Amino acid sequence: MKKRIIITISLVGLALMISYVIWIDNLPPRTPQKVARIVSGLSIPRDAEILEFKDEWNNFNGDGFSLIILHLDNESFNNIYQESKLLQFDQLPLNDSIYGPLKDFANREVNGFYKIIIHDKNSMSFSGTVLSEKSNTVAVYIAVN
Repeated sequence: MKKRIIITISLVGLALMISYVIWIDNLPPRTPQKVARIVSGLSIPRDAEILEFKDEWNNFNGDGFSLIILHLDNESFNNIYQESKLLQFDQLPLNDSIYGPLKDFANREVNGFYKIIIHDKNSMSFSGTVLSEKSNTVAVYIAVN
């Protein structure tokens, strides 16, 4: 009987550890790096330096935005840059008619890639990612209206 209990506890512990490793990005704490990783679909490292993080949401109706700008070392940025090509990101300059700080950030950059996903055209809710080759930065923006 003791053996069965020990085996059961061990299997439950192993299942919890595997679950944690698989879903680590979706578990608390919510960090800018995790949000950027989920929204962009890129393998942004946990140790990416946060240059700017704005998170402004209206509690009443949920409207708002998040802006995350991360700086990466050369090796990490090159890996993400190659990954963005595989994920069919578009070449800068922006062709989409979007608004907000992501457009301003993208307009300052000459070399890089971007991806915009419009979630609702009527309310202009969208998410987007811009990679700047010049400054090794990644900007991620989420807007919900």
